[in-house]
Amino acid sequence: MDLTFLLAASLIYLVATFVYGAYLLHFNQRTATVGKWVLFGALVLHGLSIGYRVQLEVLGTSVFDILLLGSALLTTVFLLLQLRGRQPLFGAFVAPVAMVILYSLHVYSHSNPAISSSEFGIVAPIHIGASLLGFFILMLAAIASILYVIQEHRLKTKRLDVIEASRLPSIQSLQDFHHRAFVIGFPIFSVGVALGAIWLLKGEQVSTVSRHFIMAGFSWLVYAVALYARMASGWKGRRTALLTLMAFASALFVVLLSALRTGAGA
Repeated sequence: MDLTFLLAASLIYLVATFVYGAYLLHFNQRTATVGKWVLFGALVLHGLSIGYRVQLEVLGTSVFDILLLGSALLTTVFLLLQLRGRQPLFGAFVAPVAMVILYSLHVYSHSNPAISSSEFGIVAPIHIGASLLGFFILMLAAIASILYVIQEHRLKTKRLDVIEASRLPSIQSLQDFHHRAFVIGFPIFSVGVALGAIWLLKGEQVSTVSRHFIMAGFSWLVYAVALYARMASGWKGRRTALLTLMAFASALFVVLLSALRTGAGA
């Protein structure tokens, strides 16, 4: 039953992600209000999943439970801040993170919890190293994207006093840093994805790694589109930032699923 709650909550978090994505495009307060209530509905289902594990007396300190409780705490804190009238901007980041975490937990629950060491050859360690290094560099690009959206939101809502008082880098500095991190991280991440494809084609544990590769391939494709749009079409600003965050969310799914299996196999 907790798996049903996990899947249902992740789907509602997905709806909230789209709603808050629409808010980022137009900064419409009504859209933010709808997003808040959708996010609350997802949190209720999230809480039911936690309650069911408490009832079964299986809630502990595993990686699974830490992610389950941590994502619920993150969403709760954001909604409490909303009650105090704080800016709804961060819902666009809280909703996709919670969605990715819960869907990762759901997929993990239906798959082989650990990959044995015998399945690792020469390709696998390089694949993992390149994927993680590329992921962390692209994570810096995602952070720059978040800060960029925050700064632009303040400009659009004419909160110039907050911009002057804050210590955040300027929009141009954030764009430059995002581009450098993107150019460095994307080729490394590409190597990791390519080696992952070779590992998958070996036919070993296809059922347990195929979803990894599908999501990694999807994130690579979105990263490639974002890079092409910036280099060839001159895309900058919010559109590139949103593409970066979308790709990062799908890459986060792969990393979380790997962490869950590593934790289970430890």
